[in-house]
Amino acid sequence: MNKNEIEEEKVLIFIPSYNDNLSALKVAQEINNDLPKADILIVDDGSKEEIEINKFSPFYHYRLETNYGLGVCTHIAVDFMIAHNYSYLVRVDADGQHPVKEIIRMIDKLKLKNADCVVGSRQNHNDKKNDIVKNMVKKYYNLLSKLITQNKAPADVNSGFFAINLKSANLIKCQILERFPEPQIYILLCNSNMKMVEINIMQKERVTNRTTLTFFHALRMFYRFNIFLLTELIRSSRK
Repeated sequence: MNKNEIEEEKVLIFIPSYNDNLSALKVAQEINNDLPKADILIVDDGSKEEIEINKFSPFYHYRLETNYGLGVCTHIAVDFMIAHNYSYLVRVDADGQHPVKEIIRMIDKLKLKNADCVVGSRQNHNDKKNDIVKNMVKKYYNLLSKLITQNKAPADVNSGFFAINLKSANLIKCQILERFPEPQIYILLCNSNMKMVEINIMQKERVTNRTTLTFFHALRMFYRFNIFLLTELIRSSRK
């Protein structure tokens, strides 16, 4: 599928942002240059930085008054997608790490492979040797996700670079999503017999040089992930 064929579909690109609106705008412009007919929604998750609203034109922009986390931002994007009848939703992070050139390939997989979700699995996200604990936690997430989904989960369940169709969106909208919901979303879709496809990507350097995942958030995320897994095991045992 070429770019012109992609542009015949109704595509929404979702960029969650927290204190990195300028970077989000750069990412949005890069996407707009590559896919001018795709609509772009920037969801500002209660940023403290001030930015003039007219800078977001011609993109859709929604600002939360306080920081709720990626789960709420994802719900906003999913609701927007369903309300306006988009065929596909693609999430791209505001920090510039996701290779936007891969968006076309992701949508191609959704359409030609009849996939319900396409995940960009990062091949170089464990390269930093000083992030030993972080890398161990990611491997723990990936291992348990594979086990609970009978090996259907993607290799990188923490990847925020994904694309879904309306079928997946309607399933996600009924869930209460966590602050960092990626593993939850992928496990939910796999265990609901949605077709999951992954593509290998190389993530770029973070433009903002900071992450929203603080130590406190990481602990909470680890705890909530285990609670979610326990809930999924109980639910599966009752089927």
